[in-house]
Amino acid sequence: MDYIFAGIAIFGATIGTITDLKGRWVPDWINYFMIASGLFGHAIVSLIQNSVWPLIFSAIFAGIFFAIGTTMVYTGLWGGGDAKMLTGLGALLPTVSFANTPWPFPLTLWLNIMIMGAILGVIGALILIVKNKSAFFKELRVEFKKNKLAIMISPAILILPIVSFYLDMKFIALASLLLFILIPIIFIFKAVEKACMFKFIAPSKLVEGDWIAEEIKVGNYSYKPPRSGIELKDISELQKLEKLGKLKQIKVKEGLPYTPAFLAGLLASLFLGDIMFVLIKAILI
Repeated sequence: MDYIFAGIAIFGATIGTITDLKGRWVPDWINYFMIASGLFGHAIVSLIQNSVWPLIFSAIFAGIFFAIGTTMVYTGLWGGGDAKMLTGLGALLPTVSFANTPWPFPLTLWLNIMIMGAILGVIGALILIVKNKSAFFKELRVEFKKNKLAIMISPAILILPIVSFYLDMKFIALASLLLFILIPIIFIFKAVEKACMFKFIAPSKLVEGDWIAEEIKVGNYSYKPPRSGIELKDISELQKLEKLGKLKQIKVKEGLPYTPAFLAGLLASLFLGDIMFVLIKAILI
């Protein structure tokens, strides 16, 4: 059954990756199929094993991942489709007997998704920089001017990993080195966001979860965009204004597709194990 659940998870994440790369959305049917398959499948396992625990574990990790995904949505980091897919993965894979992980499989899955998200995010940002070189470097200069103090301090942080490594304090050396690398990356990503991630589209092109970048005021109508993205009822109102000729374009923020990180993190978890554990073990031993 673990192989069946893993196969459904890979199938769902693959479909989500394809649609996210093509149209920046994940169809609800695949997410609901994953959630239902996980809960219903583990209910069957519970009946076969005469134990409630498979179903309970499926429901618990689906709930935990739903809470995490919802938090990511309402902080503006993910779209609703990403949160639903994470919930589906929790329902399908509360335990995986054949995976080599040092702790519960969902924790490994979450850590690997975060790592793959960071790696793919860097790759995506580099592609956007190449496509929008002039606008990016203009915004990067603005960010560096606004944060001169942090840029000046960052070289001093490099002293800590050098001293820690010399004193054989490898974990502190690694953590401080990551901090040193993180500071310029933050400014680079801010410049990428401002220069490369905003576009104007017609209201008829909006889909649920799109991030509207600015407040919209047309006559008596006013729309203040939430962090969680636009809802269907608001899309309908904006499209009515478009049909009346009162609204032609809307500024939206186009995030990098995150579903590929789900697929990459899932495959890494199933076939490689916990990436973070392997890296830390290699560094400290």
